[in-house]
Amino acid sequence: MTRKKIAVGATIIFILIFTIFSLVFSVDTNQSELLENASDIESFDFSKNIGYIGVEAFEAYPQKMYTPDDFKGESAKNLSPVSVNGNKATKICTYRILLPLPVGKVFSIYENSTSNFQKIWVDGELMIQSGSANSVKNNSFAQEPRCNFASFTVKNEQTEIVVQRNDITRLTKESFSGLYVGTSSMLSGLTNLMFFSNTLPIGAVIAMMLIFFATYIFFTRYRRFLWFACTCGALTASELFSPPQIFAMLYPDTGWQFRMRFDSVAGFLFLFFVLLYLDKMFENAMGKITKFTVFILSGGSAVLCVVFPFDTYLKLLALSPYILSFCGTIIIFSILISVTKWYFTEKHLLKSEQMLILIGGVVFGILAFLDSIVYINYGDTNILEAGVLIFVSANAIALTVNFMRTENELKESRKRELEIIREKNNLTELSKMKADFMANVGHELKTPLTVMGSYAGLTIKQIQKNAVTAETVQNLDIIQQEAVRLGLLVEQLSASACDRNNEIIMGTVNVRELFSRTEKFCTPVCSKNHNTILVNFPEENLFVKGNDDALF
Repeated sequence: MTRKKIAVGATIIFILIFTIFSLVFSVDTNQSELLENASDIESFDFSKNIGYIGVEAFEAYPQKMYTPDDFKGESAKNLSPVSVNGNKATKICTYRILLPLPVGKVFSIYENSTSNFQKIWVDGELMIQSGSANSVKNNSFAQEPRCNFASFTVKNEQTEIVVQRNDITRLTKESFSGLYVGTSSMLSGLTNLMFFSNTLPIGAVIAMMLIFFATYIFFTRYRRFLWFACTCGALTASELFSPPQIFAMLYPDTGWQFRMRFDSVAGFLFLFFVLLYLDKMFENAMGKITKFTVFILSGGSAVLCVVFPFDTYLKLLALSPYILSFCGTIIIFSILISVTKWYFTEKHLLKSEQMLILIGGVVFGILAFLDSIVYINYGDTNILEAGVLIFVSANAIALTVNFMRTENELKESRKRELEIIREKNNLTELSKMKADFMANVGHELKTPLTVMGSYAGLTIKQIQKNAVTAETVQNLDIIQQEAVRLGLLVEQLSASACDRNNEIIMGTVNVRELFSRTEKFCTPVCSKNHNTILVNFPEENLFVKGNDDALF
């Protein structure tokens, strides 16, 4: 698979995942209609649709903590409501509205926000109560973020809803933003869908964490899988303890201070593991200074969030956004510097998986920034959850692409290794053949040289004794024959060295003459050691097909 195909396929998958997540996170707005003023409410049928009554439609009484009794009798005439006009920063306020609902039918209200203290009455009956009212001087945080849901039977043609809130100790500007109103069946379905949209990121991230941790168990050499699984684990913890605080819904008895500390620790650990993961994916792009700085700030802050007294922890919590932003900026600049260095010095372009990580990181950073702005000014949103899913999905695809690329490279490496082993075996075999060949050649050359030496010795002795006979001439003839034979062997050896094809010429060989020559050839060698060679052969000639030079 080429690099271009991998990049195109990964991009298509990334776009599909982004589209699916966008549809999931828009579920609440698609299932309800925003009502911003009295005319919208008068013309709306709550028995057929779900209405989200914005805070602008309520009567607002800033800095007042009224109850339904305060709106009865002559004293109610002295109360002066104000219009919110989109300003949701009122910390202490009472909100009131009258809704035209069908008498006798069962309706429900749903409100989801983090509050120090909240009470909601429907027709004078207290339906929802959470937290406790705090004085202005109290420095504690919101005690319980809750998803508030209540059902009621309509008794009057105009249903009165009164909301009393005290959020003076909240650090953000979040306050009451509105109510969902509808029939119990429809509103229950909507809240389930909204809960699903809130838990989907957690489920997806947990699935990614388990998948890549299991992958790391089977492929322990890929440490990047472990760091990404740890990153997903930190994200999961942060999402569980962030609004709407699913952990608090599952385990309401846990202390809110514990949950706040754990959320902070998860955020710092996320940064810690992200550094380790990106360092592996970008081939040790993080320098020693970057690693040391981020490790000290993130790891140290996580430890301090656990050991500090709560009052001191709150001061550290106020600094945590700056610490996280600073560390994130260092990581981004380290990656950009390394990428620039690769391009200008080594002409090394980013791989497709590295591009995916950068895109996912940039989208996550932008959405996280937008979420913080919206949260500070308006309250909880799903923007960060979308960013988390995009970040996790992009990196999961990048890890898969990187794994495929690495495995393909390993396959090619193994293939080359097998080829090298085969070549090595061939060379070993050739070396053995060469050694055998040289041994055979040595033997073939030694035989005629021995014969020539023996006959030359006999001839020298005969000449020294002046006993030159016909045998002397015969000895010289044998020496000449062996010299010719030695020359033929040398020529054949040269031909083999030059890789020339030597064809053996087959002919008729007289076996009687062959054995006679062999007797004469071996007699000097045998007599030298006082041995005798005897050849007994029938009188008639015997002929065979062969090469005379090769046989003798």
